Amino acid sequence: MHIFKNAIRNVFRSKGRSILIGIILFVLMFSACIGLSIHQASITSQNASLELTNITGQISQNRMNMMKDFEPGNKEDMKEKMDSIESLSLDELQKYADSDYVSKFYYSASLSLQASDSFSLMENQQQGPGPMGQENSSSITVTGYENDEAMTDFTDGTSTITEGNMFDEQTEENQCIIPEDLATYNGVSVGDTITLKVDDSTTVNFVVTGFYSSTSSNPMNASNTIYTSYNVVNNLSETYDLDLNVNGTYVFNTVKDFNKFKKECTKKGLSDSYTVTSSDLQSYQQSIVPLQNLSKFATYFLIVVFVIGAIVLVVLNIFSIRERKQEIGILCALGMNKTKIALQFFSETLFIALFAFIVGSGLGAVTSVPITNTLLESQISSTDSMNETKKQNFSRQQTPPNNDSSQQPKTDESNNQPQEKGLEKVTTVFEAMNFNVLLEVGAIAFVLVIISNCAALLCVMRYDPSSILSNRD
Repeated sequence: MHIFKNAIRNVFRSKGRSILIGIILFVLMFSACIGLSIHQASITSQNASLELTNITGQISQNRMNMMKDFEPGNKEDMKEKMDSIESLSLDELQKYADSDYVSKFYYSASLSLQASDSFSLMENQQQGPGPMGQENSSSITVTGYENDEAMTDFTDGTSTITEGNMFDEQTEENQCIIPEDLATYNGVSVGDTITLKVDDSTTVNFVVTGFYSSTSSNPMNASNTIYTSYNVVNNLSETYDLDLNVNGTYVFNTVKDFNKFKKECTKKGLSDSYTVTSSDLQSYQQSIVPLQNLSKFATYFLIVVFVIGAIVLVVLNIFSIRERKQEIGILCALGMNKTKIALQFFSETLFIALFAFIVGSGLGAVTSVPITNTLLESQISSTDSMNETKKQNFSRQQTPPNNDSSQQPKTDESNNQPQEKGLEKVTTVFEAMNFNVLLEVGAIAFVLVIISNCAALLCVMRYDPSSILSNRD
């Protein structure tokens, strides 16, 4: 106890030295607090963003896996192999949906019909090749949805009804909604009947219940698509033997559920010609790039602060011990053990560090969130600028990673509130400091005190009391 009392007395007695060491330790504690808070905020925000993201996945053809079996340039065999792999049927998709890891499953299906003399595509839609590089300029995609919930491009606001009403959810009558611009081009009004061709001798009539507009990044495809119920497209497929392309979307609560589902599909017999993918995970990785950069910055900042701080404190303590040689000699002459003298000097620095820790952590807690948000805003701006530069360098519009309507978050149309957790880009953090950060800052302070006193304590141990007292220089 006597040692600690002397340590406190010496701290207040040598005010100049104590203030200098205190200022340095305060700057180090404050910097460590900010750096650790930024790192913690980055990790917390990444985890929170992922928890708020509903992961959706699809089963699609694994083209890369199929292509690796072919020699480069072997086009015929490759094309034959690709054509032989059909999309999974609805029954097969539903078989995989029967899983504890899938929280929800919905589907849609599409087929192609031809424009007729009375209903044609817009002029800008009649240019260029059709699907798979074939000339098919008069093809119109008819997409049918299982239910309203599956129409995620409407529930998330990508598409909206501008006139009339949505077709009945489970209707088997040929009702549809069509793009507003396509309706204007053909002079169609709500309630009119449009005619599309199955082939040159067979036509199909649809009653238009409403018009819709879309903010899709690919307006060419949006103006070329009419929507109806799944029952309608399924009936058309069976009646006229048309190819029906079924798309199923699986919804998962967590990334772990998605990864477990992938393994389960393999166990259930999913061929390696198919793969389970999720564009939401790709979107998530892109959305957290600024947070990851911020975390790296915080880590490097902490390393620099720790190294520089340790060096400065070691030098200061060495000079302090050299100035206090006479005090060391007197204490030794009075019978005090060198270990106790070293402990006293260590306690002095520890008391100053404790005060610096309290003040630095308090100020860090107040300023960590604003500083973190400022740096995050800078990182987001830098990332957006790089993406914009990349887009300009390629001189073409980039397609958003999550532009598929089946990937969009769902909302309850009755109140237009989100029904599923959608992917949102983190632009602001609301909490940067917590108890773990305080523990880490305290640990850094303690380690700095130990390191800075090691050299000083070695000096104390090698001093000879008689030499110190006989030499007053």
